Amino acid sequence: MSAAGDSAPECSWGPAPQRPSLNGEEVHVWRAELARPHAEVEALERLLSEDELRRAERFHFPRDRSSFVVAWGR
Repeated sequence: MSAAGDSAPECSWGPAPQRPSLNGEEVHVWRAELARPHAEVEALERLLSEDELRRAERFHFPRDRSSFVVAWGR
């Protein structure tokens, strides 16, 4: 809600295009569901570089580590 008490307009998120492209001065905002099944997190983890794996290991909570893996592995 804004300071005036108005609510923000609803935003619908559609699927990502197969081949996204930027035109001129566009900015694309992406949203991704980071809560994924354990098997998917493990599969995405195999795509990470050694440096990314080290960064993932520094997270204290497993859910935060999984979110990092999903965000960087996609």
